[in-house]
Amino acid sequence: MIFQLCEMEEIQVLFRHRRYAFSLLLSSVMSVGLSADYEYILLALRQCRHGYAIMQDVEKISRGSVALDPGTLYGALSKLQKQDVIKQVEISASDRRKYYVLTNLGEKVVKQEYERLLSLVVNTQELIEEGDEMKWK
Repeated sequence: MIFQLCEMEEIQVLFRHRRYAFSLLLSSVMSVGLSADYEYILLALRQCRHGYAIMQDVEKISRGSVALDPGTLYGALSKLQKQDVIKQVEISASDRRKYYVLTNLGEKVVKQEYERLLSLVVNTQELIEEGDEMKWK
């Protein structure tokens, strides 16, 4: 499997046919953006963490605006693993908890989302400062 970051801010995936759904999903995520839950989960995985630690860090870095329940978290982790954005790692054979880290692709997704959001903020700020036709309150 080969991942390639393209100029048009889209990740293209060269894959076997079983990965076709992943290619479509990832390119659509990158064109519309990640949900806040997914973005904060990926940000929490800036270092290796287990599920409960991810939930705690998401709440901390979102300043309490995002509080994940276990079902939401583990559903998202499962989807992100299937998309090769994160992977499960073993820390200790005696530790029953599951630990997760970003893959190289996951790091690219986080950076790409940062650029997308930054562009949105800059463009919106310019429109507000120009007093464009929208009525800003």
